[in-house]
Amino acid sequence: MNRWRKILDAVRERCAGHSWPAYAALLAVFAWFSVGPLFDANAWSPVSWMTVAIHESGHFVTMFWAPAWLSVAAGSGFQWGAPVLCGWLLWRQGEPFAIPVALVWLGMSLGMSVAYIADASAQALPLITVGAYHPDTHDWHFMLGGLGLLGCEGFISGLCRLASVVSLLAGLAFGVWVIVEMAKAAKAAKATKP
Repeated sequence: MNRWRKILDAVRERCAGHSWPAYAALLAVFAWFSVGPLFDANAWSPVSWMTVAIHESGHFVTMFWAPAWLSVAAGSGFQWGAPVLCGWLLWRQGEPFAIPVALVWLGMSLGMSVAYIADASAQALPLITVGAYHPDTHDWHFMLGGLGLLGCEGFISGLCRLASVVSLLAGLAFGVWVIVEMAKAAKAAKATKP
């Protein structure tokens, strides 16, 4: 609890001097990008294309040295890890919107995985592939099959959907809180000016 309070205090300190209307516009764009994929697995945004590229880079980076299962898993690992890494880097730079950016992007990224995980047994979705493994490898069929979990993809994709919704809503809610704190900081700074 004390650590959480320190994080909130650090965000409050970072809010001073930032334009809350600009961040409100940014949050509106986040919401617009995230609501479509939340309700429609086929909805895409500019962030979706970037996320697919990051997913495929996970395969490419690991295909020369990692075992096949790890190289296949690296796609989703990179896809889910990139938002967390981005949030951490933004946090280190003092960005007050680091946590909302990370949570919203992570939620979108998890949401993009739901249909792919659910398709593990049927393997009906078209594939984009990069890597040394067989070109028509369905990542989640390969991974779940290797773990003896084929047939559990409905449950796993449901958990992924839940994590996606929680992350998106938490990111958007935290973004609203940050904007309110920015507006308070701006009001306080205006009141102290002679």
